[in-house]
Amino acid sequence: MKDPATKKRSRRLVAIVAAVLVLVLAGAGFAAFALTRTDTHSISTPATAGGMKREADKETALKAQLDAAETQFKSQGKDVSYVKSAIYNQTDAKRGPAGSLVFLGGKEKTAQKPDAFIKEFVKFIDEIGKQAGADKFKIANVSAGDAGGKAVCASQTQQGQKIAICAWATEDSMGEVIPTVPGWDAKTLTKVMLDLRADVEKSE
Repeated sequence: MKDPATKKRSRRLVAIVAAVLVLVLAGAGFAAFALTRTDTHSISTPATAGGMKREADKETALKAQLDAAETQFKSQGKDVSYVKSAIYNQTDAKRGPAGSLVFLGGKEKTAQKPDAFIKEFVKFIDEIGKQAGADKFKIANVSAGDAGGKAVCASQTQQGQKIAICAWATEDSMGEVIPTVPGWDAKTLTKVMLDLRADVEKSE
C-alpha cells in the first residue's frame, strides 16, 4: 500500500502528464489547421481598379469575345466556380502605353497549387505562339506582391513591337491581364497588374 506522500506524487505526475497531453494535442490541432488552412479570396470588377476606369461601352461591343475569353480562361483552372472579365482604360503614359487592358479573374471551388494555374497559363501562351506562327514567348517569374501567390509574365517582340501578358494565382484565385495595344514589356505590365490586383481580388 502506497504511503500518502507517494500517492501525492503520483497524482501530481498524472496531472503533469495530462497537462502535457493537452498542450501536445492543442499543438497538433494548430499544426493541422496550419497545414490545411487555405487562403480565401473573391474576385470582382469594380468601376475603377488600379487607377483605371472600366470601359462598359467596349465590354458591350466585345461581349462575344469576352465570353469566349472567359470560357478559355476557365479551362486553365481545375474546378472553377466563376470567371469575371472587364476592360479597363490605361491612360497614364508614365505607367505604360495608353489603351485598353482586358482583365480576366476566376475563383477555384477547391484549393490548388498556384503552380498548376501557372503551368496551364504557359501552355496557353505557347499555343498562341504556335497558332500565330510567332517566335516563342519569353516566360519570366515576376513578383506577386504583398498579397502572395505566384505570378508570371509572357513577353515577346514581333516586328519591333513589344507584347506582354501577365497572370497571378493563389490557392483559390487567379487573374490575367492582357493589353490590347503593343508596347508593353513584363516589367511595366507587372506593376500595373499588381495595382489592378489590389482592387479586383479581396481576402474574405
